[in-house]
Amino acid sequence: RNAARALASRLANIPVVIADSDLMIANLVRDVMKSVGFTNIKMARDGQEALELLKTQTVDLLITDWRMDPVDGVSLMRY
Repeated sequence: RNAARALASRLANIPVVIADSDLMIANLVRDVMKSVGFTNIKMARDGQEALELLKTQTVDLLITDWRMDPVDGVSLMRY
């Protein structure tokens, strides 16, 4: 139990961006991430919005859809 609390505490501090143009999928991913302890989660509706977040904030974990316009997930990963 103490190990689970310690892990949740560490996960809470990891900055995460979820980029998906499908709001239902993005919310599902966010809910799963929260259920395991992530709390520092930013959402992006498309690749362009995610790119702006990546330019201005430190992000340790990016979860992205591959097919988005105008910036796709592959381009985000290359950034």
